[in-house]
Amino acid sequence: MKSILLIDDDKFVTTLYAAKLQSEGFAVDTAHSGDEAIEKLEKNRPDVIILDLNMPGISGVELLRAIRAVPLFQHVPVIIFSSGYIRTLVDEARQLGINKILAKSQCPPKMLISEVKAILDRVPAMADFLATDAATLPANPTTNDIPGLLEQFVSSQEAAVLHNVLLKIYKASLQCINEALKEPESTIRGQLGRALEKLIEDLYANPGHITESTKQTLVAGLQKLIRSEAEKSKAELGSELALKDILRSLEE
Repeated sequence: MKSILLIDDDKFVTTLYAAKLQSEGFAVDTAHSGDEAIEKLEKNRPDVIILDLNMPGISGVELLRAIRAVPLFQHVPVIIFSSGYIRTLVDEARQLGINKILAKSQCPPKMLISEVKAILDRVPAMADFLATDAATLPANPTTNDIPGLLEQFVSSQEAAVLHNVLLKIYKASLQCINEALKEPESTIRGQLGRALEKLIEDLYANPGHITESTKQTLVAGLQKLIRSEAEKSKAELGSELALKDILRSLEE
């Protein structure tokens, strides 16, 4: 189920539009101030943000600037949904990265729902975002780095640190997971690879899902996958050596 964060200080608007979006199968959360929106974003990454520019306290543009400053939220589609526009604010919002601007007075719920669906149809999968963000890492961690990264992941509490370490874990384990994905889903390695792929994507998309329990699940899963990869390599090496012995005996 795709999730939407609707940010607007007008509670009548959030109640009305949230109900219509929910009736279309979306999971909708609302925030009535910039501070409340930041609190909710710290727990979960929405698939779409619908943002009013004109709010008391933290303005819509200030909030958008804070959102785009967090690597996790740089790719989240944002729809500006406002009752009135100030040209300078709109220009700033465009520079920060928005997907659509809609005027409340000219946008009934049906139109907003249509725009949200159209944007979601164009948004790449989470795996694509992960790959793009991982490519920006200055280092290239390998499987050998995974134990240390997992220790850091388990001991960290700060969201920004967890996000960065999770990216490194993803990049370090990518080859190992991809090898497991080549195997049938009926095999243990095949099931483990698919489960880890989904878990990393979920934790990356939803910081609020990073708990002590999910940390331990990720650690246990990756440790098991690494062991199975080592055992597989050992078995393949044994088969190769046995084949060489046979070939040598035939030559003799």
